[in-house]
Amino acid sequence: MKSKISGQMLKYLILLIIPFFIFVAIEGTFSIQSILPVILLLLFADLTHRKIKKQERMLIVVGLFLLSTCVSLVYNALVGTGLTTSRTYIRIIYYLVILYFYFSLTGVKYTNIQLEKIFTANIICGALVAMYLIVVNHIWFVGLLGTRVDKNFVGAILAVQGEIALIKFLKTDKPLGKLFAIVSYIIILLGIFYSASRASVLVVILGTSITIFFRLIEKRNTKRGFIKLLFIFLATIVSCIVAFSIVAPRMSNASASIRWYWNRYFVNGFGDASVTGRVVWWKEALVLWLNRLLCGYGIGNVNVSGNSSAVAHNTYIDFLLDQGILGFAGFLVILHRSISKIIRKRNSIYYGIIVTVLLSALILSATRSTFLWYNMVILWCIGNAANELK
Repeated sequence: MKSKISGQMLKYLILLIIPFFIFVAIEGTFSIQSILPVILLLLFADLTHRKIKKQERMLIVVGLFLLSTCVSLVYNALVGTGLTTSRTYIRIIYYLVILYFYFSLTGVKYTNIQLEKIFTANIICGALVAMYLIVVNHIWFVGLLGTRVDKNFVGAILAVQGEIALIKFLKTDKPLGKLFAIVSYIIILLGIFYSASRASVLVVILGTSITIFFRLIEKRNTKRGFIKLLFIFLATIVSCIVAFSIVAPRMSNASASIRWYWNRYFVNGFGDASVTGRVVWWKEALVLWLNRLLCGYGIGNVNVSGNSSAVAHNTYIDFLLDQGILGFAGFLVILHRSISKIIRKRNSIYYGIIVTVLLSALILSATRSTFLWYNMVILWCIGNAANELK
């Protein structure tokens, strides 16, 4: 008997609901384990529709991962480092589940209509999380299960969702659609500010600038559209400068909570221990990696930062430390697969999202995060969207 819901439709619905799982995250980095029910549904969809198929790049990535893992396991056993524990094998299975999640969801194409709805779901979710940060609880987002999600991961997720809202505003011609997008964008920006994630604030500003810059290039042959967008962009910059010049002298008399945010963004800047400490961790991690260039130390065996959820607070260095050059090469294959068609097609309005994801990963240990892998899937969907609804 033929299933009433196709495998493609089930995967589309999965992409639609994943962002909202942040409200029921079971740990503080909103990692892939928080969306385990979705992964089980995904497995059900593949088994029911018999759509688990081999992909050339999947075999390359899995092969590189298994090779680096096996070599590191053997080396650790021979040298007797004591690094390999039961956690190591759990992390190996965990990463294989992540690879399955990515390649399964990118094994079918999604239509432009479906992609628009996925974007809308992200915007709604981002606005809700931002409103919570603005109105209920500054800095920390606490889900329905009482889990406090790390502000840097929340900020990174909101930065991407803010970019999506901006793109929707720039692309849609419907007045209500534009209003919804720009209001959501402003709310999400405020949410990022209240998250106190300085890196996310910088990233979203850069991503926004890139998106608008390339939109101006696209509109250069349409004089009216170009002038209108350029005016909005310049007016925003001037407004920010004027607002800063007015507000700055008054901060000494502001409330304690307002002064805290002001000092964090404009006084302490990026020279406090939160920032300089990460640079130290990166250096230590790279020194360690030089001793295990090819295969690393094995997943979960080394922790430089001392944080249980982070290795070195840098996704790229984490891959090198855990899996060496072989595992990092596998991640680069995934990265290339996710963004290459966007660049090849010169779909420049999405360049800002690419930069937002890649730069956010620079300051996060995101190797197991929903943020990284969900957005890798979304980037792939953008580059491979089908035109027809099937």
